[in-house]
Amino acid sequence: MNMRRILFCCVAISLSMLFSCETNESTDKKGIDSTKSISKKVTVDTNSFEFGKGKISQVQARSVPGRVQGEILREFLPKDIPSSKSYPPSMTVTTESGRQVVTVSKEYQFPGNGSAMISIVDYGVLPKNEQPQNFKEFYNATTSLNEGVIREKFTFSGQPGCMVADESRRNGIAHGLIGNRFVVKVEGTSIPASLSSIGALLQFINSEELIVLGSSVQ
Repeated sequence: MNMRRILFCCVAISLSMLFSCETNESTDKKGIDSTKSISKKVTVDTNSFEFGKGKISQVQARSVPGRVQGEILREFLPKDIPSSKSYPPSMTVTTESGRQVVTVSKEYQFPGNGSAMISIVDYGVLPKNEQPQNFKEFYNATTSLNEGVIREKFTFSGQPGCMVADESRRNGIAHGLIGNRFVVKVEGTSIPASLSSIGALLQFINSEELIVLGSSVQ
């Protein structure tokens, strides 16, 4: 009789542990899926970028010391871009190069299946003459590109920027650095010809006020 009770207890404990593992695994997978549309890599070789059609995960960004709160930072995303329809912004907190960063992103749709995703990333105050690693690698890259793909450096509102795009300059990726702290990322395809290039979308960010905001959050 005692032996049966012992066997019964062992089986119950084993089932309990198995169920717990499955639940944790399921939760982890959901956690990864919820941010997949924001963190994925985009290359200019693709025919079209899949941005989720406005269904980006709405993740509430918690407060991070020395970073602008997501609820405030998202107000600096363009509210209106000519001929576009925009969707509610998303907010995330991640870690890059050992630093916690706050990211806000917003998707814009244009006539003719055009799309653009604009993100602002707050890296916090960096040591003098140091740039966010992500931007520095993109801006100073010297790797060869595929035929028909160009890399161009430019300035917007007095700030440095760089884009990698096709020859039409309407499909590609652009990064800009504001106040040596905020990185603005644009990923787009088939943007209207009236905007001239992917890099031109950086002009819709109020750089001056963003720099002032950054100086008040140390």
